[in-house]
Amino acid sequence: MNRYTIVALDDLLQEFPDEEMVKRILRTFSCINNKDVDKFLKEKAILFSKQGLSKTHLVFAPHKGRMILVGYFTLASKCFVVKKNSKISKSLLKRIAKFGRYYDEANQYIVSAPLIGQIGKNDKYKNFISGDILMAYACDAVRKAQALVGGKIVYLECEDKIRLLDFYRSNGFIDFGKRELEADEKDDMEGKYLVQLLKYLH
Repeated sequence: MNRYTIVALDDLLQEFPDEEMVKRILRTFSCINNKDVDKFLKEKAILFSKQGLSKTHLVFAPHKGRMILVGYFTLASKCFVVKKNSKISKSLLKRIAKFGRYYDEANQYIVSAPLIGQIGKNDKYKNFISGDILMAYACDAVRKAQALVGGKIVYLECEDKIRLLDFYRSNGFIDFGKRELEADEKDDMEGKYLVQLLKYLH
């Protein structure tokens, strides 16, 4: 993975005070099959980063004497709900319980953990990096953050599509619930809900 360079969007904004230059770099990204991934980077990533709502990390690779944007991932700090009677194993539930708060009346845990809010490859250079490598970078970034503040869990949400679910499951994520789409998500996503998956990081 040494051929890749990870650049925090915040660092790029500091390096180029002219925000339009950064936007030009972001516009070189294209993800036709996932409108939400494409739209977020081009329309929301900078604002969310400035507001501290999430932090985006850009993955570059060398090509013909220049660095090209081959993918990105965005992390945020969120809370999620795990029902005590969910289908995840009892041993994993015990691990999760250490990082959450149990509400007896609702029979569920509320857990605070990093969310991989967005992750995607650039269609223009899709053969330059694999999804597995991109996911490994995202999880490594989470591990570095948790080395400072604690924690062992990361989670994400995705559309109920076999291709996506197979990818996340093959990278060690386990289904634990569903979340209904919010109003502003319905234009860019199919279906009525997102599947929630988590991973315990060793």
